[in-house]
Amino acid sequence: PPRWLNYERWDTGIGIGIAVIGAVAIIAACAFGLAHTSAFGNFNDLSGTFTALQHHVGHGVGVLLAIATIDGSLIGANLTALTTTYTLGDVSAKMRHSLHWKMSQAPRFYGLYATSIAVAAVVTLAWANDLDVVINGVEALNGILLPSALVFLILLSNDKPVLGPWSNTAAQNW
Repeated sequence: PPRWLNYERWDTGIGIGIAVIGAVAIIAACAFGLAHTSAFGNFNDLSGTFTALQHHVGHGVGVLLAIATIDGSLIGANLTALTTTYTLGDVSAKMRHSLHWKMSQAPRFYGLYATSIAVAAVVTLAWANDLDVVINGVEALNGILLPSALVFLILLSNDKPVLGPWSNTAAQNW
């Protein structure tokens, strides 16, 4: 409902802020901690980078950056699973789909959400030795699907019958 719009904006802004702080912390620690070392510029994966940071800067920095990385991982895992669940709920007219419902009121929604997280965990664990295949596959799929998703999102954002006064203005589209 519109009465929650300001809270949702704050929630989005705070979430973005937390994600950006985590990303800046990782970038700054790598830039300053590994400058003038043989590890600088050789950032192949997080494990190697954090190991180099522990070696050159200290154990605590590697641990703190691993914790900051969990932030991005949790956001990504929940975002993908929840978006998929909401999308499937929108397609199925018979399924209540919202986090506003209790588990007893929307068991299919929460069951599908749990299943999505479980499938993501299984895929991640199944390719544990070669996770680059999964990561590159997801990035390629995002590159293919994102342009069409953005077009549909912009079309929806401009749909006055659906969004009424909350539809995009020309400045927002720009």
